[in-house]
Amino acid sequence: MMLTTSKPSVCYYKVLNVSTNSKPKDIKSAYYLLAKKYHPDTYLTKSEKPSEAQFNDLDLKFKQITEAYGVLSDPEKRKQYDRLIFGESAGTSAEFEN
Repeated sequence: MMLTTSKPSVCYYKVLNVSTNSKPKDIKSAYYLLAKKYHPDTYLTKSEKPSEAQFNDLDLKFKQITEAYGVLSDPEKRKQYDRLIFGESAGTSAEFEN
């Protein structure tokens, strides 16, 4: 996945519900918990299946989670992302504005 020079519409840290100074193991743990919760196959096996609109929302959420993990789990991509989002304050406790 290649990072663009434009600011993403969502904060990957917020998607995974982790802080900007989270360790790789914390990011991985958050990803696995959210991926298990939002994976579309999880809902296909439940007795009460979601509507098509709900399924599409779940699918979009799962894709965001996967994309966020793809960037934040790779040290080089994470550095690029942090510089893109936080600029010179990368590495500090900067905040993302949605």
